[in-house]
Amino acid sequence: MKKITRLMSAFLALCLIATSIVVVPAKSAVVKAEETTSISKTTANLLVGKTTTLKLNNPKGKVTWSTGNKKVATVNNSGKVTAKKFGVVDITAKCKDKSYKCRVYITDSKLKIDKSSVTVEAGKTIDLKIVYKANNDLQLYNSNGAIAKCKFSGKWKKDTTTLKITGKGAGKTKVIIYDKNRYYCLTVNVKNKK
Repeated sequence: MKKITRLMSAFLALCLIATSIVVVPAKSAVVKAEETTSISKTTANLLVGKTTTLKLNNPKGKVTWSTGNKKVATVNNSGKVTAKKFGVVDITAKCKDKSYKCRVYITDSKLKIDKSSVTVEAGKTIDLKIVYKANNDLQLYNSNGAIAKCKFSGKWKKDTTTLKITGKGAGKTKVIIYDKNRYYCLTVNVKNKK
């Protein structure tokens, strides 16, 4: 009888232990990456009198906008930029003590370029049409000649010439086309051969 009582006590103890165990589901191994904050453009081209709207993607608080020079361009609380006169100006979005900048190149209608960015394969050459109705010399500056080679064709027809862009190595370079009264920023993306 004592033996049966001991067995019953042991069995009841095991039951109590089993019912007190709480199964906790394992945490999912997939963790969603935190979205980073960034500005919609880091460079922009504007004609005098025209506007563009910048945005701050995934802001982590209140966003305040400011301009580096109100005489060149203004910006409102919604990130709308208005070009006032020729020049280069930085538009800044500030959020939680961090700043995000867009450099804006402001020109007039005497310099026209169809695109603000182009993509070319390494070893290939593309042509970009440029319309230039001014008496000043047109110049260009390439921030990284190891990525792309850029040069004017030298031939003009009715105020139109061609910028020849040859891909050298994978990457990105900024090309500034300018004279003493105008600036235009072109982004050249070079990709490897397929």
